[in-house]
Amino acid sequence: MEDCLFEDELYVQCYDFIFQVTGLSLAVSDTINFKQEIIKSLEKNKPVLVHYDSYFCPWSYNFKKYHYDHFFIVIDYDNGNYTCVDSFFLDETDKLSEELFDKGFMHIIDHEYHKNNTDTTKIINIVKDTMQANTKMLDQSKMFKEMLQLSDCILNIDRDREFEGHTDVKTIPLFTKIQNIVLNRNALSNVCEQLAKETGEEDYKEISELFAQVNQEWNMLLVLLMKFFVTGMQKPRVNSATKLKDIVRIEIQISEKLNKVCLGGYK
Repeated sequence: MEDCLFEDELYVQCYDFIFQVTGLSLAVSDTINFKQEIIKSLEKNKPVLVHYDSYFCPWSYNFKKYHYDHFFIVIDYDNGNYTCVDSFFLDETDKLSEELFDKGFMHIIDHEYHKNNTDTTKIINIVKDTMQANTKMLDQSKMFKEMLQLSDCILNIDRDREFEGHTDVKTIPLFTKIQNIVLNRNALSNVCEQLAKETGEEDYKEISELFAQVNQEWNMLLVLLMKFFVTGMQKPRVNSATKLKDIVRIEIQISEKLNKVCLGGYK
């Protein structure tokens, strides 16, 4: 798919890593008979992991806005509707019509668990290696400087121009991007919390708590900007600019602690 991020070679490498550290083997299938394959698997009481274009996923923030890779699990099919479990977006199951499913379907990810192949120690080093590489690549001073510049831009934002043509706040690109940051910070908090449990390193617990804190701050920024969009009141806009500066301070704290943990070496 032209605008989607899926790259076969990249995902194959990820699948190899997953197999090494969890014993879970994954194989990609883009069969044209995917409906029959899914029903056949469900009849065997085996849920189906699906690779999907979130442009056609109604509960995704990318719905009808951006083509983006997404994954969820199909647990049932009945009367032209797929019942789906999506731990990233949903607290409960939701249904996807056959019409939409056909448009967004990309691959079936077949999976099988090999108990004797697990190596739980490897995943810690893989995650740490990834964090270390990302920390080295980031030009953090430039990134934080641009975030502060954005806070000044918020004070001068032309509401009518920026929000022109958008009657639903969920369709405004800025809000979608901030919502993705909120979800990202929550996920990073969970990853660091797990690393703290696996390694016993206190730094990861502190980083997890900071990610949780900044997640709440990003969410509050989103609420303030939405209030400005809906009401046109100036106070939420001013508070948004101040809030973003608070966010930068926390993000800098996180960056410093990540530098300490990742670039300072690990066990």
